[in-house]
This record gives sequence, C-alpha cells and structure tokens, in this order.
Amino acid sequence: MLNYFHSSKEVAIYQVALKFSVLSIIILQIMVPVLQSVITRLIHENDFEKKIKQILQKVIIPSLSFWVLFCIGFYYFGKPVLLMYGEYGGAYKLVFMLSAVKLLNIFFGIIPNLLMLKLMSGTLLKNISLTLAINIALNIILIPKYGVYGAAFASWVAILCQYIGLTIISIRKLNIYLHKYLILYFGTVLVLFGLMMIRNDILNIVVIICAGIAIYLERERFIAIFRNNTL
Repeated sequence: MLNYFHSSKEVAIYQVALKFSVLSIIILQIMVPVLQSVITRLIHENDFEKKIKQILQKVIIPSLSFWVLFCIGFYYFGKPVLLMYGEYGGAYKLVFMLSAVKLLNIFFGIIPNLLMLKLMSGTLLKNISLTLAINIALNIILIPKYGVYGAAFASWVAILCQYIGLTIISIRKLNIYLHKYLILYFGTVLVLFGLMMIRNDILNIVVIICAGIAIYLERERFIAIFRNNTL
C-alpha cells in the first residue's frame, strides 16, 4: 500500500528500517523453536498455566534486555550504519518505531501459538482478520499524509489492538493473565525513548549496564538452549 501512495524510494526506506528492527528481537527468534516444542509437551499437563508463566519469564528477561541494548546501540551508531547503505538515512527514526512494534512480540507473541495448540484457530483467525482490517484502514488514512511514518504507526496500532484482544482471550479462555505485560510494555517504551529524547548519556550508560548484567545472568540459559534444546 505504501508503494501505491508514495515512491519506490519510500518503500525501500521502510524495508531497510524493517530489516534492522527485526534484529532487535533476534534473541526471541532464536528461542521460538525451543519455545514451541516445550509448549507442545506441556499443553495437556494440569499445571499448564503456571508453567507457561515461568517459561514466559525465562524468555522475556533476556529478549527484553537485548532489545534495550539494540535500541540504545542503534541510537548512537544507527545513522553511520544507515549511511553506509546510501540514501537510507531517513530510516533512522523509523527503526525505533518498528522496534516498538517488534517489542510486542516479546511480551505477547506466545498467545497465537497457545490458541493453535488449544485448537482455537477460529478465534485466532477472527483476531487476525480484525487486525488486518484496522491496518488497512489506518494505512489508507495515514500513508498519503505521513508516508513511511504513517505506515509504521498504522502497523503499531493494529498489532497493539491485536495483542490486547489476544490478552483478553487468553484470560477468558486459557486462564493465562498477561495484562500486566501491557503495563511493562508501555513503561519500557516510554522510559527508553524518553531517555533518548533527553539525550542523557549517563542515564543511557546506566541502562546499558543493567541490560548487560541481565543478559550476563541469563548466559547459562542461552547455553542450555543451544545444547539441550530446552528452556
């Protein structure tokens, strides 16, 4: 749709920003195959809900820590890296917007897998259809005026609505309460991007150190994932 309203250059900038934003959740992507196999084994156990919460904590801490490190690292070094690609310096701010979209996957990306394993594909399909409709409607409204930023904002709103809906479904049908992660999500985005806006290097360094410590403390789990294919 972006290509319909704007030039191919705008589309290229969006694609570059999207590829860089995917790097922010690379830890989550590494864990996904293991996560799916673990959930499949636990799906019919009596204390399934309790174990899912424990698994989420194991996944969220390292994934979120790396996401923070990526955003701060890109804040300082993103422009020079993008300039290496030529005309894509305009993708700098866009990377942060799309990274905020990707962050939703860290907190709530597990819900679609749970619905599929619980044979609730119909519910999931309705949720995806509504998300697609919201995204298309917002794209038609925002892209002509705001270009790539309108497309990124449309994606963020649509996916946020999707995961809010999935959170409600997980509470009602799966007895899994993930609503607190919505607060954590908004808190993370506001605090981190707020630090970037005030340009306080000392505070950014403190955040980098804290995120680095979290990843260091989780190093044994990373090793176990690769060696034993287990969380």
